[in-house]
Amino acid sequence: MKKNRKQIVIRTIFVISITTAIGFITFFGKDEKRQPEEGQSKEEILITTEKEEEKPEAELGKKKSEIKEKEAKQQPKKQLKKEEKKEDNKKNKSEVKKTEEPTEKIIEKKTENITEKESTYSSKGDTEYKEEKKTEKNTEERKNIENSTSNGHIHDFKPVYETIHHDEEGYIERTHIQPWDEYVYEWHYYCTKCGFDLTVNCGGATNAAGIAHLETHENGSSYQLKESDVVKEVIHHEERIEEEYIVTKEAYDEVILVYYQCSCGEIKFEP
Repeated sequence: MKKNRKQIVIRTIFVISITTAIGFITFFGKDEKRQPEEGQSKEEILITTEKEEEKPEAELGKKKSEIKEKEAKQQPKKQLKKEEKKEDNKKNKSEVKKTEEPTEKIIEKKTENITEKESTYSSKGDTEYKEEKKTEKNTEERKNIENSTSNGHIHDFKPVYETIHHDEEGYIERTHIQPWDEYVYEWHYYCTKCGFDLTVNCGGATNAAGIAHLETHENGSSYQLKESDVVKEVIHHEERIEEEYIVTKEAYDEVILVYYQCSCGEIKFEP
């Protein structure tokens, strides 16, 4: 709006200045006596003066018409720009309102929630703190009453413990064994190179027959004692049931607090 007003003022000043200049020229131009040129008559001089007077008026008319045409051309553009600016301003205002409203509402809700939480927390904290203080005071007062006597003696209660022994725990597992025969075999001497039974065939490994057999091998041989296939004895085992104790929990000692006792002999069951 300010720019439009400035343009209108400038245009009015421009038109006024032109009109005053033309009037000044026409007013003072009529009084001045046009000097006749050589060979010109009075009638020619008058015609020329009239033509000269008509020129500035025609020029003014042209300029006015040109200004009007320009204004007519610029007016629709200005109107369009104004309308576009108005629409942009409306859109911006609506967007600002849309963005501002939810943020303000959200902030209000958050502040309300925070204040509610703080109020509840403070109330809970105060009540709990007061209850703790009350319990502390009660326990202190009770201890002071218990520890003081009419004689002025201050009790010094100390804990008294008792040990309880717990035996091991378990169960007996029983297994049923069927009757069976146990075979006992003889032990014989054998040649290490050929496996010859020196006990059965030679009567031993250290006698003459056994040594002679060992020497028959190239570079000699040695002997070893091991269990043979000859049954020496058969032992019969009767049917029976064997029992075995299996431990599930080892024995242990448990220490238990029984009571509190002072040096004067007084007993209490709470600290």
